[in-house]
Amino acid sequence: MNRIERTGQRPLEFEGEQLAEVSTRNHAGKERNRWHELAVWKTASGKFVAAVSYHTQWEGEAGYDDAVVFESLDQVAILFEEYIFPNIGAIGFPASPTYADRQARLMADLEQAFKHAAGRLLAKLGVSEKV
Repeated sequence: MNRIERTGQRPLEFEGEQLAEVSTRNHAGKERNRWHELAVWKTASGKFVAAVSYHTQWEGEAGYDDAVVFESLDQVAILFEEYIFPNIGAIGFPASPTYADRQARLMADLEQAFKHAAGRLLAKLGVSEKV
């Protein structure tokens, strides 16, 4: 039995096997102190579970966990391609004009690392865009 915790929701439980996972913990040759982990499972009933976890080592910042059930891998791909970071509270620098540029760079870096990981995950799953 697999059990995935979900921030603000009931845990998701299912029988199935993990198909792929990736992490942004090590990105561009360095270990990060804020990162995402992405994973996909195929359930015993033939559905797919996509999971995203955000981790932080910064005091005062909270991580989050999310998981969604889909009917197809194409739907999983859309989730990861269009993923919007949830409003989980303060990440990064204090809300102040003094730190605005640094905060924007931090969020852009987190998003870039996430998108890179999502592409790696979809490649591991063999999910391609057909043209």
